[in-house]
Amino acid sequence: MSGYCLPEPIFSIKLKEWVQKLMVTLRHPSLPLLELQEIMTSVSGRIPTSVEKAVRRVMVQYASNITSVLCQFPSQQIATILDCHAATLQRKADREVFFMNTQSIVQLVQRYRSGTRGYLKAVVLDLLRRYLHVEHYFQQAHYDKCVISLREHFKPDMTPVLGCIFSHSQVAKKNQLVIMLI
Repeated sequence: MSGYCLPEPIFSIKLKEWVQKLMVTLRHPSLPLLELQEIMTSVSGRIPTSVEKAVRRVMVQYASNITSVLCQFPSQQIATILDCHAATLQRKADREVFFMNTQSIVQLVQRYRSGTRGYLKAVVLDLLRRYLHVEHYFQQAHYDKCVISLREHFKPDMTPVLGCIFSHSQVAKKNQLVIMLI
């Protein structure tokens, strides 16, 4: 089992590399485009051809300007395309099917509405919130009392309790991660 644990200095180096790679990836302007390409592949044929073509035109335009410093992911344009088409649908059932089929596009548009920097910020905040969610349970008292309190809080489902305990068991490494993220 000891073969699976990295010595502390090596862990710190690997963690630093991981955080740097995460930051570079989240900042990269092609990330939302690649995500949208994947989504468009999966919804192709389930959304109207006119909507698909309009979204793909916006994607091509963004891809051609992606190296520009001022280029922002066209979240608003894509949302407008979807909203305009939805407004033309008369029947409620047709609108519901359209919204169901475009839900993943809408979620992507919302994630990147503040650009890649906004998305990076949201990811880092989510990681910090997850850290706090677990660690606040272990700040009240001695470890054993905290575990008993956790069991009472999540009764009868013990899955979140186990998740919190396993997460807290790596608190020193999580602390290093939080410091690097901040």
